[in-house]
Amino acid sequence: MSNGNRKRERNVRYQPDERPPGGVVLGCGVQLVVLGITGLVAFPTIVIRAAGESEATRSVRIAPTACAAAGWW
Repeated sequence: MSNGNRKRERNVRYQPDERPPGGVVLGCGVQLVVLGITGLVAFPTIVIRAAGESEATRSVRIAPTACAAAGWW
């Protein structure tokens, strides 16, 4: 895949057969985790608030819902 004679496009940082630096990989991984956790917590919170549940009930229901959605349960 990697051809030294091939001109590199300006918008492409890494070709499919290249490995990006560890910092880039770590940064992308952190972004995915944060977005995933935010979605797992925000959606149940919105639904439970719309249902009119109390704060105590909300906190008890969000953790198991997020775990189940993540496949940990």
